[in-house]
Amino acid sequence: MIIYFYIYLIFISVLLLVFNDSKIGDFFVTSHDEYRYYVLSNYVMADSKSLGWLYIFQNYYDYSQSLHFGYYMYLGFVRNFINDNLGLWYVFQTTIFFLANLYFSKFICLEFKLPEKDSYYLSILMIFYLPLFYLTFSLMRDVSIFFLISISLYLYKKEKFYLMGFFMLVLITYRMNACLGIVVYVIFDLILSRKIQFKSLVYAFLFVFFVSLYILNNYFDKFMERIYSLDYLSVLFESFRFMFSPIPWQVDAYIPFYLYIWYYISFFACIFGVFLYMLFFSYNKNNILFSKSLVAMILFNVFAYSTEVGVGFRQTAVLSPFLFVPVFISVIKRVKI
Repeated sequence: MIIYFYIYLIFISVLLLVFNDSKIGDFFVTSHDEYRYYVLSNYVMADSKSLGWLYIFQNYYDYSQSLHFGYYMYLGFVRNFINDNLGLWYVFQTTIFFLANLYFSKFICLEFKLPEKDSYYLSILMIFYLPLFYLTFSLMRDVSIFFLISISLYLYKKEKFYLMGFFMLVLITYRMNACLGIVVYVIFDLILSRKIQFKSLVYAFLFVFFVSLYILNNYFDKFMERIYSLDYLSVLFESFRFMFSPIPWQVDAYIPFYLYIWYYISFFACIFGVFLYMLFFSYNKNNILFSKSLVAMILFNVFAYSTEVGVGFRQTAVLSPFLFVPVFISVIKRVKI
């Protein structure tokens, strides 16, 4: 754990030295989406000073153009707080990145009953998960979403439900599908572990009901149009696309070379890893890490994204660790046996 902390200190020290004189907006590392976040958070920054935060929250849709207003408010607040210092913004993002990796690793070890020391090794390895590392140095919300999902699941496993509820409330303002995916995970986990209680079902039902009611009351036409126009075969296609995308020879030209190399190697590694995983699973599934609850959560997210624009690069970057980390841990442990 000390090594992990030292790595974090080295990261933020270098970032402050290199980027302390730069400003947010000097350059962007992702596509036009990042520029959109920049522009909309500019409005939040300006109006928070002249009109106040209460006005902004009352008229959140004018700033976010979606239900997911939370991150725009957070981005505007932090940019005001650090005076648009790029070095400090990278410190914020890197801190979230390291915390996300830590809580993700702890959750995985709790989920699959692995030794606690494995979470430390996995935390260090997750630093080299380049898609999320790349998104850390942007204005995008994906690193924060990964953190909120990971800590919510970790708190659930530790039975700290009030804290979990707090982080889920934050997450629902960042990405509603991700929050509902956690609800799906919890319901499946309670049913499969036979720990489910009537009270738990009521809470889960009320949560989904009020969220759905809010969507339907405000965006009924848009919601129903998506459902009616959905080709359910596309859900199957999106599932395969999620598992093996982006195909390295079809990646966007704007990504850096190191990320292209990552996708080129990981594409074939994932195919080979899934093949070995399925082979070992068919031979002896008791020695394989498999969670029906996690699969249900991932499939829910894939289905939800299928009603929109499909599973893209950023969505894959957030969800892939929950699928492929258990796969590769299973393969490594099985090969060692």
